[in-house]
Amino acid sequence: MSNPVFSNTKEFTAGTPVGFETDAQRTGIEGAHDRMTYEGTIAKAASLFLVAAASAVFVGMVIPGLTLPISFAAFAMSLVVAFGTRHQPKPGLMTITIALFGGAAGGMSVYYEAAYGGIILQALVATAIVFASALTAYRMGWIRGSAKIRKFLAIAVPAYVVFSLVNVAMVMFGGFNMREVEIGGLGVNLGLILSLFAITIGALMLISDFDFVENGVIKGLPAKWEWSAAYGLVFAIIWIYIEMLRLLSYLRR
Repeated sequence: MSNPVFSNTKEFTAGTPVGFETDAQRTGIEGAHDRMTYEGTIAKAASLFLVAAASAVFVGMVIPGLTLPISFAAFAMSLVVAFGTRHQPKPGLMTITIALFGGAAGGMSVYYEAAYGGIILQALVATAIVFASALTAYRMGWIRGSAKIRKFLAIAVPAYVVFSLVNVAMVMFGGFNMREVEIGGLGVNLGLILSLFAITIGALMLISDFDFVENGVIKGLPAKWEWSAAYGLVFAIIWIYIEMLRLLSYLRR
């Protein structure tokens, strides 16, 4: 719901369509306990985060060699979530997808850690800083979710994902790695610039997620939409962590 992989629907931003009615618009069938809350969203996000962390540890320690197929499976499942849960959250699908993304992040972490000792801890700290900064900026009103941000993300995320998939395919079939292209003799790889761009995308995802949560609580959306918000938050955190690994690897060369 709150990022391009699970983006705000037009109906949500335009009003309260069928299935999104507030308590005042319902007929008393659902009570206050059936509304979306901050506490419920945090609890569901925490459960998904734990699933991602457990999956990351398992893949990283047991089957790191399957990182690539797990990554492709995660991408495929994210499409299923994006197009299959726009009007009805499906916690099971979301949990499986987050587990796959967590596993992919764990497998990548093993390879980066082998090349750059301590990079996992550095990436975790940096990711936490980005999350805290985005939350602070949102809470202070310095930046809010908007239609422009959603439109930007709707274009930027698919474009970046397609580029990444094409680049992986090229490398697999013996082509050159586009991320390693040096920009204008500056000694800076394209990959470093792309990682900075991707981390910015991740931060904007978080802003959009925070906006969805706040508006969902204010509008009194049904509690089932807490899963959408939780999925968006955890997805954005994993996205930022993976890109932080890449960025730090370029900076430590």
